This record gives sequence, structure tokens and C-alpha cells, in this order.
Amino acid sequence: MHGKITLVPHAEFFAHFLSSMKTPRHFKIVAHPHKSHEAEHTKQSVGMGMYPADSTPTPHGNASYAAVDWFNIDLPMECKADSMEQDPSDDDEPSGEPTAYRRKDALDQILSYAELVFKRQQRMFLFISSATSSALFNFKNRGNILVDFLHGCSHLSAAERGHDPTATRVSRGSFLYDSMKGRAARADPQDTHDYVRELFARSLDKGWPWWKLEVRGNVTKRKHHNLRPLTRKFLVGKPHFQASGVAGRFTRGYVALPLVSNDKIAKDAKFVFLKDAWRIDDADVEQEGATLEFLNDHKVKHVPTLVCHGDLGQFTESQGHWLAFRPRNTSNLERHSHYRLVVKEVGLLLEEFQENSFNLCYYLVCCLLAHARAFEASIIHRDISAGNILIYKDDDGKWHGLLNDWELSKKIDDSRQTDCIGTWQYMAARALTNSNRKIVIQDELESFFHVLLYFAVRFIPHNLRDDNVQNFLDGYFNGNGKCSNTHT
Repeated sequence: MHGKITLVPHAEFFAHFLSSMKTPRHFKIVAHPHKSHEAEHTKQSVGMGMYPADSTPTPHGNASYAAVDWFNIDLPMECKADSMEQDPSDDDEPSGEPTAYRRKDALDQILSYAELVFKRQQRMFLFISSATSSALFNFKNRGNILVDFLHGCSHLSAAERGHDPTATRVSRGSFLYDSMKGRAARADPQDTHDYVRELFARSLDKGWPWWKLEVRGNVTKRKHHNLRPLTRKFLVGKPHFQASGVAGRFTRGYVALPLVSNDKIAKDAKFVFLKDAWRIDDADVEQEGATLEFLNDHKVKHVPTLVCHGDLGQFTESQGHWLAFRPRNTSNLERHSHYRLVVKEVGLLLEEFQENSFNLCYYLVCCLLAHARAFEASIIHRDISAGNILIYKDDDGKWHGLLNDWELSKKIDDSRQTDCIGTWQYMAARALTNSNRKIVIQDELESFFHVLLYFAVRFIPHNLRDDNVQNFLDGYFNGNGKCSNTHT
């Protein structure tokens, strides 16, 4: 959060964030003193929280307090005994950033709570005491400020409180809920992609909410290249992948089932992969789906096949608030757009290559061929890494490599590059030492070598002693200098 904290008078805070007060919703505040949810592996519990009245947690058994419900909590609240030393921000610092150890610890704690909410709900933002906060006030003497804030929150719509209006929770026991379970249980020995059904079945964790997600955007009919508006809906369970932390693009990936127009699962519905992320909103930055469509049109093999994609009309507003509250300071915050992408292939991580050196090399060759054909079509990937090389089973029933995640790709004749691009552990040495260096094909080939070395040392027989493997991997992949402004 360095350089991204702003403290403002409470009146300005209310004017910016609580100005749209509508019909009041019914909420309850529930205390959770040291009471984490039994299904929460992090064992974290916030002091108290505001919940919708119809989703309020209750104590179990002989417990005096209810456990925190991270899936339904609307407004987490943390109370500290020391109002000064445990304040997550510092009014005496021009930046508002905490410098004392206990203050930093309090801020980290609040950010960890925010991460739990973002991971377990479909959120655009969350009211927490971090990025933009009111100035310090004594709530014993000026309790009306806190009351006004809670009153204002209770009058906001779900979207105004940060909930994503393009995501609808699938209720337990509903038709869609039962349909998802039924489809997950329907094994087909003749289906070469039955492993995807198994992944979907694993995602239907009863301890997590299941969702119906919308993908909105203009989709090209490739034969005529004319645009048509489209909104498609997909059913998902627990994310197959989630990025950690609250900074960055907060990428999530799901094994998903498409719905037809009547909100039902077609009998012949095929599982797909849905990516949910916040991408940089810049006219010069191509949507990943547009790049995939271009590659698909040019018959590039071993890259994902586009199903649909689009921005959701949701944008980060932090950069606007920064300029409003700090008009004399240049913002280092970039505007991001909430974006979803759906592709046909559901891949597995490269580490699932069954510890066979031939298979490992074959999958990498597939991706090298994809990279070469894309380069011939004027696209360079710019983020070759272990996480972006997958394996998938094609319609022929054979496993192949898949070069995934084209979000950072560019046209090869595009000279613009403002910072270090890629996953730094696999970046070429010259790119690491020069953050303004344009990524070229030699850098990408070096990254492929780093990926090969990483998996060979981890899974293939070699002459390193077992007790030296971890030291080698740490030294080689984590011991080199990281670009200070790397995008990952």
C-alpha cells in the first residue's frame, strides 16, 4: 500500500462515498471476539461485522458468540485497545502511512481481512480503513460520526457497497444448485475431457458460495467481422486459481458451465475456463480476448480458443479519489477495468506432466511452436513462465502443451514499454537488469529455458543431491535482483 493511502476529513469522506442514500436495508452487527469459522483454514476472525439481516451468523452449540462468516459479512470492523499505537494510519505523517511497527501490523491485519472478503465474495470494492480513510476522531466524544457512517452504509445499494451486480449467488437447494451437482456427478468414460468434470466437481465445495457470472461485451462473428452485443452466463464454484493479496489485478480462474438463454444447463454443455481479472484500462492495451481472437483467426495452435470476453463496465475509482483529495500530487494509480474471458480449453499445471522427460519437452515444444507462429503473426507473448504453460487434452484424446495468459502480449512493432514486464523469476537476465528494455524473442527463448530447468530439477532425475535442490532453486529463481516495477 506504499504511496496509496489518503486521509481526508470525515465530511469529505461522506460526500465522496456515502452521497447516494436510498431505501434503507436491514442489517445486524455481530461480535466475533476471537471466533474464526471452523471451515476457515487461516483461522482469522475480525472483531465484529455488519451483516444483512437475513444472513446473520448465529452461535453454534454452547458458544457465546457466532463465528465470523467471511462469505456474507458486508462490513468488517476491527476494534483495538490502543487508539494510537494500533491505528492503521498515521495522521502525523503527510502520506498517512504508518511507520511504527504496531501501526504497520494493524494495517497488515486489516488488509488480510480485506483479502479474505475479496476471495470469498464477488466484490468491486470494500469499506476498510486503509487506502482512503477519514482523519482520526474520538468516537466517544463524537460518536455521531460513526453512527452517520453506519447509517449511510445501510442506505446504499448492494452495488454501492461494493458487491458485483454481474454476479448472482446460487442458492443452496435451488434448481441451478442441484443442476450443478448433477452435472458434476455425471461421469462419461467415453469423454476425453472427463478430467475437467472432475475439476468442476472439486470446485463445488459446500463450504463456499457458488455463483452465476455474466460475461458482457461485443463478440465478433469472425466470418463477417461485425460486432454484436452479447451477455452470456456461466455457473462456477470455488475458484480453480486465485491470486494472493489485495494489490494487483486480483486474477481468479474458474472451471465453468455455460447457461443457455432460459438459465438452464444444456444437455450437451461443455465445461470451459473463465478468467476474472482487473485489467489496465488503456486504449493502447489490447484486451486478452482480442489477442486470442487474432491468434485463432491466424490458426495458431496450442493457444486458448476464445469463447467470449468483455469488460463489465466496472472501473477502479481510487485514481479519481486521489486527484480529488490530493490535487497537487501525481497519482501512481492506474485505472483498471473489471474483465472476464472465457476459453474452450481447461488446462492443468505443467507440473502434472507425470515426471516423464519426454512429455515435459513435448509440452514445451508445443508452446515454442505456438510462440513462433504468434511471432510470425506479429504478436510477442512477454510473460513466459511456469504458470503460463499448461497441459490439456485435445479432442483427439492426446495431451498437448498450451501457451496461456496473453494479457501482457504486444504487437512486435509496438515500441512502447514503460516498465519491467513478466514474471521476474523466469525473465531474461538482460530484461531484469534493464527495466526499460523492450522484450525481444531472445528474451522469451531464455525464459523457456528457465521453465525447462525449473521443472527438470524439481521432477526429473539429475545429479544434484536431494539436500541441495531447494537451495539451488531458491538461489537460481529467487536470489537474483527483481525489477522494482515488475508486472506479474
